[in-house]
Amino acid sequence: MLLVNKEHPLSADFSIAAKAVDADGHTVDERIYDDLSAMLSDAKAEGIDLRIVTAYRSYSRQQQLYEAGATTAAAGTSEHNSGLAVDILTASGEFEGSSGEAWLLEHAAEYGFILRYPKDKEAVTGFAYEPWHFRYVGKEQAKLIKNRNGLYGIPRRMSLVVGKISVSAKGFAFITPDDKESDDEKDVFVPGTMLSSAMNGDIVVARVTPPVDPTRSPEGEIIRIVKRVNERIVGTFEASKSFGFVTPDDTKLNQDIFIPQKAVHGASTGMKVVVKITKWPEGGRSAEGKVVELLGMSGDPGVDVLSVMRQYDLSESFPEDVQREADATEDSPSPEEYEGRRDRRDLHIFTVDG
Repeated sequence: MLLVNKEHPLSADFSIAAKAVDADGHTVDERIYDDLSAMLSDAKAEGIDLRIVTAYRSYSRQQQLYEAGATTAAAGTSEHNSGLAVDILTASGEFEGSSGEAWLLEHAAEYGFILRYPKDKEAVTGFAYEPWHFRYVGKEQAKLIKNRNGLYGIPRRMSLVVGKISVSAKGFAFITPDDKESDDEKDVFVPGTMLSSAMNGDIVVARVTPPVDPTRSPEGEIIRIVKRVNERIVGTFEASKSFGFVTPDDTKLNQDIFIPQKAVHGASTGMKVVVKITKWPEGGRSAEGKVVELLGMSGDPGVDVLSVMRQYDLSESFPEDVQREADATEDSPSPEEYEGRRDRRDLHIFTVDG
């Protein structure tokens, strides 16, 4: 991707294959269109309404703004002239300290975008911190890891791996790297003592030790949790005198969830509940949560089905269009539908699906 600044300006005849990315007519280089569109769409699905306020500017438009004093960047020296940078705010116009800023700081790299200038680095970059300005560098380059000295590097060159962790019911785990270099590359084995506070399904960073035996998997130690995924957990509640705890139904979540007395919300021992995590596990401390739904007593009719539906976020009702089509279906087939077939409706028939 292009490096654009005063020392590396674009020429007046530079052009891009522009593509409109929103209803307001903002355009970007077509190479970033898919990733940018996906980022905005995924943010919206999570309740974060982001808006592009600046995208591609032509060389001539940049010069007009520069001569009018509306920008300090002359034509060809702004990243917006490349079509690879965007300024993003929330729909309300707020950004710093907003949920939109937090979402982008956590997820932008997944779509190939990074902040133009990092916070508290004005003395190094010579530019003010702009938390709304993101430039596209590609998904691989965006997957950089910040070390303890504040420097960035590519995970593999730092003996690190980033990926999704799958925890066994026996306590150990495996990490599937995000950037597998081949189908033959093995997942990273993580002993139970090296899991830190990671839970099944989390996106993590692990320090990797190559195996002595090349036929075995490399071994890793979790050093950072990038993304938590188990925000709601279904399990069985058990009460104590001053608190409660929930044992998850998912055997891969092998730690009980601590429930303070004020967060029990009517649950009683043996009841299936849905818990929302309020504090993630840290050190030797278990995760903490609050009961947000009572499903019924374990073993009661229908409770097990409801528990599974909540665990996998399954809907209890069909979409309206499906329901309308089902309602319109005749209870009995018309003669035309079984013409030429044998009618066996008078027989008792058993099927293997019950």
